Amino acid sequence: MILKEHKFINIHTHNPNSCADNISILNYAPNISFPDKAYFSYGIHPWDIENHNIETINFDRYVSPNNCIAIGETGIDKTISTKLYKQVMVFEKHISISEKYKKPLIIHCVKAHSEILELHKIYKPTQAWILHAYANSIQMTRNLVDKGLYFSMGMRELSRSKGKKDFIHSIPLSKLFFETDNSKQSIQEVYIEASKKLNTAIDQLIEITTINFHHCFNFSI
Repeated sequence: MILKEHKFINIHTHNPNSCADNISILNYAPNISFPDKAYFSYGIHPWDIENHNIETINFDRYVSPNNCIAIGETGIDKTISTKLYKQVMVFEKHISISEKYKKPLIIHCVKAHSEILELHKIYKPTQAWILHAYANSIQMTRNLVDKGLYFSMGMRELSRSKGKKDFIHSIPLSKLFFETDNSKQSIQEVYIEASKKLNTAIDQLIEITTINFHHCFNFSI
């Protein structure tokens, strides 16, 4: 697959209208018709686990199309009532699918970054793991960086950056993406805010994230 030019990369969105003039990955879940042309990811969100029987879902049908370029979002959320063991079991299923189809994993993680690190250590994935909506301590960020994970942030996460000594500045630009998630902001607005926080020109951020996209998704530039 070829990207003919550098564009705004929206690594994770729930809004089909966010795709104009950029590269976006739409999030899709079971029982939702996936798009014919738009890039999308497919998976079971931790919040939705109780609504699905993972054993009866035909993952192969949904993730095999060429425009399904990522698995997820999936992950672990310690703030919900679904038992941790069940969330881990579903997450492990997604890891398996990610490795089978050689597609990156988009991860929802709330208060479970230590568990994500442990699972990464156990499975030693060959595919990129991307933590979406990321915000955490400097030390945890460094631990995750050391394992080669990628990080994606939207306006909400960028707004948590209060200075030069926080988690955002502990992330190498080579491991960074941006997203709109379910917000109303455009990806262009997110890049503008990131440019301010990182003191990096927007054109440079576009070039960097396009290269990162190439590395994660095996796109040619």
